[in-house]
Amino acid sequence: MPVNVKKLRSELRFLTINPDKWDQGLWVKVEQEEKPGRPSACGSFGCLAGNTVVHEDLELAWYKEVHTVWERDEDGSVRYQNGSPVPVRHEDGRVKRVTRWQADNVIVDRHEDGEEITVPIEDRAAEELGLTSYQAEKLFSGDNDEATLWELAEKLTLGQICRSNYDDAKEERRYQAELKARIKNLENAQTYPLSS
Repeated sequence: MPVNVKKLRSELRFLTINPDKWDQGLWVKVEQEEKPGRPSACGSFGCLAGNTVVHEDLELAWYKEVHTVWERDEDGSVRYQNGSPVPVRHEDGRVKRVTRWQADNVIVDRHEDGEEITVPIEDRAAEELGLTSYQAEKLFSGDNDEATLWELAEKLTLGQICRSNYDDAKEERRYQAELKARIKNLENAQTYPLSS
């Protein structure tokens, strides 16, 4: 089966331009209280495979987790005190927690009794991208960073996806970040007008 070059390039561009929507270490997650319906690209984030199925508007089999929010040091690592992690607290002293919905599977059908028939996200994403199981295993590895994903895609597509595609996506990310900063500055200027 041939690799879907157009779709793979599009997904890699999305991850590069929107790093806040990408976490190669998990399939898909949404941080919200209510169980999500169909995920949207603006409210969820995940790995390359996870974002691929999100963009296909497939129904996911969600499960709920509640996590404590930990204080962080400047380098982003969890802060410890007396050998224990330090939780973030609300003003009233309660420990801050975040509800996270995650999905590892896509719902493909339901039995008459309502039981879901599912397939793993990586299998459905591999199908969407035209990857063999070996190619999918390499590309979807949680150890891949952004540059590695692009390098692997270049090899898988025999150069149809290349370094210039990656450079273009990084330039678009830089442009969008600048645009967001300008908009924020304009909003702040309108919120706090200069006195005359």
